[in-house]
Amino acid sequence: MNKKLILSLTCTSFLLLGCGDQTKEEVKEVSNKTIDKVAEVTEDTTQKATKIVKEIEKETKPIIDNVLDKSKEALQSSKSIIDNVTKSAVEVKEDIQKQIHTATAPKKDGKALYSRCISCHGAKAEKKALNVSAVIKGWSEEKVLESLKGYKEGTYGGAMKSIMSGQVSSLNESELKALANYISTL
Repeated sequence: MNKKLILSLTCTSFLLLGCGDQTKEEVKEVSNKTIDKVAEVTEDTTQKATKIVKEIEKETKPIIDNVLDKSKEALQSSKSIIDNVTKSAVEVKEDIQKQIHTATAPKKDGKALYSRCISCHGAKAEKKALNVSAVIKGWSEEKVLESLKGYKEGTYGGAMKSIMSGQVSSLNESELKALANYISTL
């Protein structure tokens, strides 16, 4: 409709200009009116368009804000999950490394290793274990080491064989030597 009005005003101006009876002043006045009317229609159209854009913004802003908030929450949640998984993976790795170290690290402190023997053999190796075995105080390092290896391999021992096998099965060679050395000094 606005295009039709502008076209009508423009055509009217040209018709008036084309007629010879009009003065320049009248033509100028009609042209100015046409320009004013075009400006008025343009301003009105601009205001209507601005009003529509503002209404659209007003309706869509809460939706956009909600989507942004949900996106931020999802991002934060994802970051938290990733952080937890990473932390858990690091903790698992560290735990596995500790277990490997504990399992493979030699326990070379004979005194510390002997602490689990005290209850049966006595603090100075002066007792018969469970009143059955021989007193090991005074044994040489070689004799103690040979018996410990025999218990571990299942080739040595009498009544105490099963108990002793369980006691030495987790010890490695250097631990057996450290324990044999310590017992020989008691």
